[in-house]
Amino acid sequence: MRSAETGRHTDGNGLYLVVTETGRRNWVLRFQMNGRRRDAGLGAYPAVGLADARLRAADYRKLRAYPVNAYTYYMLGAAKHQNRAR
Repeated sequence: MRSAETGRHTDGNGLYLVVTETGRRNWVLRFQMNGRRRDAGLGAYPAVGLADARLRAADYRKLRAYPVNAYTYYMLGAAKHQNRAR
C-alpha cells in the first residue's frame, strides 16, 4: 500500500483505495443509485485496513438490499461499523 501511486486502485466489486496527490489514502465504495454514480467513504488507510474496508463495503451492500436510502442511512451514522471481536 505504501507504494500506491496517485489515483484510484480497485480491489474489486466497487471497492477502491483512493490516493491523493498529497499521499492521503481513503477507502471508497463506488455504486449506482437511481441512475447516478455515488461514492461512499469507508475510512482512511491505515486506520482502516483492507480486511475492515471489505467488511464495511459488505455491510453497506446489505443495507442497499432494503427499501431505504442506504446512502443517507449510512452517512447519518445509523449504520456505523462496530468493532468486531475476533
